[in-house]
Amino acid sequence: RAVAKRSGGGGAATTAAAAAGGPLATLQITPESFVEGDSNTYAVFNGTATRAYDPMKPSAMVHSRTEVVAFLMQVTSGANLVHGPVTVSSSDPTACTASIDGPAIKQRAIKHIARQMFVKTDCIATKETWVTITTRIEILVDRVHTPISFGFKKKCAGDAVVPGFEITLGAIADSDSGRGSTAHIVHNGETTSAYTPDDPSARITYDTADVHTYVAMANASSIPSHKFEAPVAESSASFVRVIMSGPAARGGEATAKPQLLVFKFDCSGSGTAKVTITLPLSDRAAGIKFSFLKECKAGEIPGFDVTLSSYEPGVRASYAVKNGEATSAYHAPKGAELPLAVTREAQSKTSFYLQMSTFNSLEFEPPIVRSSDAFCLVTSAGDAASGGWVDDISSQLIVNFNCVNSGTALITVVVPLQVQDRVINASFAFRKECRWTSTPGFDVTLGAWIKSEGGTYAVRNGAASRDFTLWDAKAVVRARQYSSMFYLQMSTSAEQLFEWPTAESSDSVVKVTLGGPAAKGGTAKPASEKPIALVVNYECMKTGTAVITVTIPLGPWNEAAFSFQKECQVGEIPGFDVTLGAWVPGDYHSYAVKNGAPTDAYDAALHVAIIRAGTPSYTFYLMNSGESSFALDRPSIEVSNPAVTVNVSGDALTPGPLGQQAKSLVLDFNCAMRAKTDVIVYLRVSSGTVAFGFRKDCKPLTIHNQEADTPHEVLRQAERITSRDGASGRFSSVVLGILIGIFLSALYNKFSSSPTAKGYQRAKKTTDLRPDTAVQPGTTGSPLPTRQDKRLICALTLLCSRAQLEARCQRAKKTTDLR
Repeated sequence: RAVAKRSGGGGAATTAAAAAGGPLATLQITPESFVEGDSNTYAVFNGTATRAYDPMKPSAMVHSRTEVVAFLMQVTSGANLVHGPVTVSSSDPTACTASIDGPAIKQRAIKHIARQMFVKTDCIATKETWVTITTRIEILVDRVHTPISFGFKKKCAGDAVVPGFEITLGAIADSDSGRGSTAHIVHNGETTSAYTPDDPSARITYDTADVHTYVAMANASSIPSHKFEAPVAESSASFVRVIMSGPAARGGEATAKPQLLVFKFDCSGSGTAKVTITLPLSDRAAGIKFSFLKECKAGEIPGFDVTLSSYEPGVRASYAVKNGEATSAYHAPKGAELPLAVTREAQSKTSFYLQMSTFNSLEFEPPIVRSSDAFCLVTSAGDAASGGWVDDISSQLIVNFNCVNSGTALITVVVPLQVQDRVINASFAFRKECRWTSTPGFDVTLGAWIKSEGGTYAVRNGAASRDFTLWDAKAVVRARQYSSMFYLQMSTSAEQLFEWPTAESSDSVVKVTLGGPAAKGGTAKPASEKPIALVVNYECMKTGTAVITVTIPLGPWNEAAFSFQKECQVGEIPGFDVTLGAWVPGDYHSYAVKNGAPTDAYDAALHVAIIRAGTPSYTFYLMNSGESSFALDRPSIEVSNPAVTVNVSGDALTPGPLGQQAKSLVLDFNCAMRAKTDVIVYLRVSSGTVAFGFRKDCKPLTIHNQEADTPHEVLRQAERITSRDGASGRFSSVVLGILIGIFLSALYNKFSSSPTAKGYQRAKKTTDLRPDTAVQPGTTGSPLPTRQDKRLICALTLLCSRAQLEARCQRAKKTTDLR
């Protein structure tokens, strides 16, 4: 023992121990095939390594095709021995690696009954190589570990297809207690015998939905990496669909670090199919192929599935029904055994999706949703709630819950399916947790301007829903939303009185006001009647986020309260506002600029707001609604279409300080032709420049549109026409007037001699626009012009020159409104 401890092991130590006649003299390690008593066939005889298995220069050899070498370890007499750590090593790990396993290794006691241990070798050499494999076993004798070693030579042929390239299973299973391992699917680039593409024996049972494999290079391989492309999966039967995932599913480079490759199976029928996987390699056109058998089992309705919202094809945990049968978590109650699936109390609804995993389609009747207890009321919604056809495009079935008391209810869903000439029910079940509230049935639902991932309720049965809790509000109203609408209603047949609601902000970044019919209290009606609306208006004062809490008193003792976050994004000039003519304080729809930033409709880049063609002039009002003071400089206008010019007037043109007293900015539009133009207004204040924009529709003055214009607008357009006329235009008008006069004289003679001359005279008296005979608006006794009279006026006016048109429009302003 002293020699063994000092030398650190080896043949000398074992020889000394055996010579001393110690306990090690009874230890024997043999190959599976040996001759009892013939030491030449032993690896360790009487505690000493034999000459053939000398750890330094062994003569025992293992063939290149042998990967696992089995040995038996036992004591021949006397007391049992106990071994410590057992290790195995290779003289050249870049050519061959080794590992050891087996019952003899797992059981530390060495008894009279021989136990097996398996030395597994893995050749990764690129050329023919001999390596020495050495096994070292530490034997515990008198509390001291005494090592015993033996070895053998291993031949590596170096003919591996892709040295070091491996595909292994995630779960390693040994057969024959370790002699053969199913861990390798591909070893050194070559498919193992159980996974041969032509006749595989590896089998995956029907209840296994996915298999995890790993692609890697052997740790000590002389080739550190190897590129491969995305694998391809093929199934011999249409009822098995193979989905691959994991990093290796996209291809890449095999290295010492294993890359996960997952095979998921989606069965839509019963039977066994052969699945073949092809892994293309960068330097091999054929790539690597391996196969296995996949067993499938389907219910009465193959292909009909009901999945959850979060769904992975083939993974049964994401199914409520698979192939017409309920999965284990959603099975129907069996005596006292209830389904495992549970919908938590915070969920007011859950969604399921009906789908066919085959190319078939089935007709189904409206699903039946039932609750085992009266305190949990259930309804169904979604496109699948009314029945129809189910195919490979999913249909949504929403199950809504209304808990009016506490407890756990059993929810059962039955989907009647028309299969050939009979109806088959596909059913599943789950549990729903309910919590009692003080005001059952009182709900506050969301309107169009606020959304929550948790559902459509801010308050359900008098209690705040998950995203609207007072202590952890997750619902968010975005910065561009200036109001939110909520609806108060009862989900039961009762009514509920409520007093004036209140709204509070946790921060001064936003001011909150309430509006709508519910703002002054009222009665929440049953679901069969119209809900009552509550509007929450926001006025952002500075940039930031605040928590808004709305409290609704219910009767003398109870209340329903909910909270949400409001984001505010204030412009660079707080308080600088530009409003429209019709202005509602705080209503962003009546602002062109709010806090120095344009509103959505008046964004300078989008030009959403439109000023109609019938509006020749528009007025904006500039004001300071904040506490800071700033000065206003002269604004400027940018017009995209040269056919439209804009004249600017108003007291906003005068530079100076801007206070709460609004200053007007008047824009007059001159249209030379029918056109559309983008207009941008630049406002310069001491704190910066603000731009807002809109679109202007234009059309020039014509007789056709005079009927739709006011006298003021007609006069304005006539002034524009006159201002553009020069001396040449007036001369041409005189010549044209002489010609028109001759024509009118002839026309007059014709009318005077016709039988209808009296009718014409009456029309002329009632429609002549001269001041002495015009009909004044609002007077009685004289008829208004008829449609025929107006047409006659238009026909006569078309023959007038521009100068005459100006005079006629002046008279029209004084006498009659042509609207």
